[in-house]
Amino acid sequence: IEGIELAPGELEAIADADNGDTITFAQSLSGQTITLDGSQIVLDKSLTLDGDLNDDGVADITIDANEQSRVILVDDKTTMKQPVTLEGLVLRGGVVTGGGGGIFNAESLTVRNSIISHNSSTFTGGGVSNFGKLEITDSIISNNSSQFGGGLFDRGELTVINSTISKNNAKSGGGFYNQGFIQVIESTVSENTAQFGGGLRNDQTMQIINSTISDNSAELGGGLFSLIDTTVTNSTISGNFAAKEGGG
Repeated sequence: IEGIELAPGELEAIADADNGDTITFAQSLSGQTITLDGSQIVLDKSLTLDGDLNDDGVADITIDANEQSRVILVDDKTTMKQPVTLEGLVLRGGVVTGGGGGIFNAESLTVRNSIISHNSSTFTGGGVSNFGKLEITDSIISNNSSQFGGGLFDRGELTVINSTISKNNAKSGGGFYNQGFIQVIESTVSENTAQFGGGLRNDQTMQIINSTISDNSAELGGGLFSLIDTTVTNSTISGNFAAKEGGG
């Protein structure tokens, strides 16, 4: 795999990367913010975008859409699911009409050691809208907003591991809105707000394993609002509030 190192002002070089490339950033950008120019980053091939410059599990690069566009679109416009990895990035300031203020994913995406915060969309997934396969590990999804799924919206396959989903807001599904398949494993869903399902709203298949759902609030279903059975294993659901019905 060829490695590409992005220097300041060279973000557009992502478009010229080859399938399978790993893209890193110049050390001079560590701790800095890259502000987009009104256009989202498009990942339409198999790539790794690595912002953890010293491999310590902490995001070193911030990409800010400055409320002018989505941050990242992951979609090659085919039915084939390309493997894409985002590592060690802070993605913020995404605003979009439609879905996925921070990320819209239609591929096979892995997000690790990253923070997706302060993004918004008018429809689905203020932080992330997933229509493909998505695994989020050791990451934070916070302070995002949307109509459906303030933090995350899923209509594909989503696995969240050892991550925190907090302080997101939506009309339905403050933390998550699921219309596909979701596993929440060893994660915390807290302080999210919505009208229906402060922490999570589930319309399809959801498994919550070794996780904590706490201090979320809604009119109906403070912690969890589910139209079908949700599997909860070795988890804590506590301190959630519903103004009308279903505090847990």
